[in-house]
Amino acid sequence: MKPTAKKNIPVNSAYLLSLRQLIKSSKFIKDLIGDLAQFRLVIDANCILGDIIWLVKERKNPEAITQIQECILAGTFIVYCTKTVIKEVDEHLKDIASQHNIPMDSLKKEWKSYKAMLKIKEPDKVIIDKYKNPIDPDDIPILALAELLSADAIINKDRDLKSMGGKVLSAKPVGDKGVLVFEFCASARDYSRKATVTAILKVGGAFSIVVGFETFKIISGIIAQIVVWIEKLPAWIKIILVAATFLALLHPKSREFMLKAIRNIVDAFKESMPVIFEIINKIEMILAENKPITPIIE
Repeated sequence: MKPTAKKNIPVNSAYLLSLRQLIKSSKFIKDLIGDLAQFRLVIDANCILGDIIWLVKERKNPEAITQIQECILAGTFIVYCTKTVIKEVDEHLKDIASQHNIPMDSLKKEWKSYKAMLKIKEPDKVIIDKYKNPIDPDDIPILALAELLSADAIINKDRDLKSMGGKVLSAKPVGDKGVLVFEFCASARDYSRKATVTAILKVGGAFSIVVGFETFKIISGIIAQIVVWIEKLPAWIKIILVAATFLALLHPKSREFMLKAIRNIVDAFKESMPVIFEIINKIEMILAENKPITPIIE
């Protein structure tokens, strides 16, 4: 039976945050993975409230999170807000509970979790004073904070901010109700997931050769997700499979050298070598399919 790759690899993109720390602490890992995209954003109250409503009222899977939350957990987004935004969300929870007929306790619970992901920071008064005759005075702190942080963009569906000079993520209506969604956030979530798959394979494969069996345990989970029938393979092939992961990333000459070493290990199991080579090709295909594309703010 040929190995079959799952169409959608269920991977926790939150692992990417740990890999970012590895990149900072190790030149070897940085050279192996490369730079990972990261965006500094400022969010307003309406977008936060929209996410909280979805979490409490709309989501079917209790483990599901919003695109913004997933990108924060992956370290792809660093999201800031002002104290005024926090206060505004707090003040609107009661009205939302009544309007949408949802439990106040559930809203508070999700808001507490969401708030913990945000970085609260106040803009400088000097920057605030630059904005005169605003369309909406409540928008000034958001604009000022974005300027202070040199933020990549503001997560906001209000056109006022854009007309006041703010760099706002573009949103488009989706579905029968015309709900506005941010294409950039969807692209960033997709990037986070693919970058996680690629980075885990690269790091896990490298460390499986350098460190050995203990690291094999770490990467075996994602390999099991990629190759459906992997659990049926003998343990010794699983270990070689992890090494094969790294082989798929090496220069052809280095790969040839490493394959000679593996041949010595599995000399008694020559009939299984075609399986190993097939798995190497499968891993190369998985890496190609999960090549992360850095999202662009338009």
